Amino acid sequence: MEAVLADAKEKQLTYKLVKMWLDDLRDLAYDMDDLLDEFATEELERKLMSTQHHNSNFLLDAGRALVSYTGMKSKMDGISTRLDQLWEDKEDLGSVKNIAGAPTSTAAAAYQRQLTTSVPTEPAVYGRDEDTTKILGMVLTDMVLSDLLPTFKKLRALSLRTYYITELPNSIDINLSRTMIINLPESISSLYNLQILMLRGCSCLLKLPPNLRNLINLRHLNISGASLILEMPLGMRELKSLKKLSNFIVGRSIGSDLEDLKNLKRLCISKLNNVIDFDPRDLVLRDKKGLKELLLEWESQFDDSRKEVVEETVLEMLIPHQNLEMLTITGYGGKKFPSWVGDPSFSNIRYLRLERCENCTSLPSLGLLELLKELNIRNMKSLKSIGSEIYGNGCSKPFQSLETLRFEYLQEWEHWEPIKENQFVDAFPCLRKLYIRKCPKLSGRLPDHLPSLEKLVIVNCYELVVSFSSIPLAL
Repeated sequence: MEAVLADAKEKQLTYKLVKMWLDDLRDLAYDMDDLLDEFATEELERKLMSTQHHNSNFLLDAGRALVSYTGMKSKMDGISTRLDQLWEDKEDLGSVKNIAGAPTSTAAAAYQRQLTTSVPTEPAVYGRDEDTTKILGMVLTDMVLSDLLPTFKKLRALSLRTYYITELPNSIDINLSRTMIINLPESISSLYNLQILMLRGCSCLLKLPPNLRNLINLRHLNISGASLILEMPLGMRELKSLKKLSNFIVGRSIGSDLEDLKNLKRLCISKLNNVIDFDPRDLVLRDKKGLKELLLEWESQFDDSRKEVVEETVLEMLIPHQNLEMLTITGYGGKKFPSWVGDPSFSNIRYLRLERCENCTSLPSLGLLELLKELNIRNMKSLKSIGSEIYGNGCSKPFQSLETLRFEYLQEWEHWEPIKENQFVDAFPCLRKLYIRKCPKLSGRLPDHLPSLEKLVIVNCYELVVSFSSIPLAL
């Protein structure tokens, strides 16, 4: 029994030795990757400086390059030395016939590391959860953000989501999400390798850094929920790598525009009511072939400063490319939609949402969108009737792909005009789900023929008559 126990202890010690060796190898690999990043960053920084300072001093630039080379050579020498040491350690471990077997206690003791700290380790922090979170957040702010992170000069991504953080020192290069941060340090604009900047839910954030355009490798910028940001900074067109922008905020003052954001796949443009000076010929979205999702948003408050004619022209100007698949228009103040909304040339649109378009009295010819699968109409206070225009003139099979249809919070909607029997029109052949919620004035009947209907939800529509004879028995 004693022999078995001794053998087990020796195996456990050997496993620890191998694990420590692998940890050292992993750390070395990380450091090598950091060094490669440093080379790439230095090159990016030189290119950026050369474009911004054409008349830079040659001797000064050469001196900087020499200092940079000397520092990197020293790091390379250090990595080489560590690699040699790891190789020798591997030979020591390999001298044991079976790593998983029993090595000599002498060899194990020779490789035993000395503890580098006298601080005892604890498995958990005890106390009230809320207080613990705040304490850890404050410790993180004071110690990590001030002392540790400034050494991470090649930082590509950092998540501090939901931590109790309210400010950052100016020397830190960092990105945040769902914190109480008010201002970002200007130094964040020097993270040339940064690819993702998450500021989602930063409800206290006042503005973006003015030199955000320096983040030439930025691919994803999320500022949804940062409602205090009033406009985008100048130079957004310099972000050539940007693929996804959660929200483009139109400001009242001189700010950035949408030009050259050609690579975006998803785009939200908010506060469009601030657009008052524009060239109607400037179709800023029409050439963006890669754009798949588009949200156009006006503020919810309707006052005298908003002009119906201006907003109609703005929406007409924002015609997207025909590759668009998802479209949402919310808060629009015009009385009618432009002709491109519902135009059959937008044959790729699969999702359409019209919400809070309070002045619109009619809907466009949405039945002509042959691939449309889901349609949502909500909170349109001036809409009283949905007539035959929604089906499209001369269309024999309107809404041929529509599967889900929602009419919600249409307080003044009174009449849904059915298709006459002699028109030989087969509408809604694929409709599976129909929702009609809080349309208290809607009267009359539902469409007579819904052959694919599986789910029907009607809430607070007191005047509506439902004929169950026209509904499939599978319900």
